[in-house]
Amino acid sequence: MLIVNAVIKIKPGTEKEFLEKVQPLLKASRNDEGCISYGLYKSAEEENSFMMIEQWTSPEMLDKHTKEPHFIKFGEDAGPLMAAPLDIQTYPVAE
Repeated sequence: MLIVNAVIKIKPGTEKEFLEKVQPLLKASRNDEGCISYGLYKSAEEENSFMMIEQWTSPEMLDKHTKEPHFIKFGEDAGPLMAAPLDIQTYPVAE
C-alpha cells in the first residue's frame, strides 16, 4: 500500500472556485482502480492551504491515476489557482 499526502496552496480569494474544480477529481478518483481512499482536508492553521490524503494499493495504481483524464483536467483547471507547486510526499506501507 502507498499513502500520498499532497499539500495544495491556493491563491487568496480562490477557495470557492478551487472547491468547485476539485469535486470532479475527488469523485472520479475514488472510483479509480487501486484507490483505497481519497480525501481533501482544509488546514485549520494555514490560510488557503489544503491537503489531499490518498491511499493506493500500489505505486503502479498511483501512476495510472496520474494519467487519468480527470486528474489531467484538474491540473489544467486548478493550476492557475495555485499559489505554489504541489508538495507531494509518498509513503510506502508494509503490509
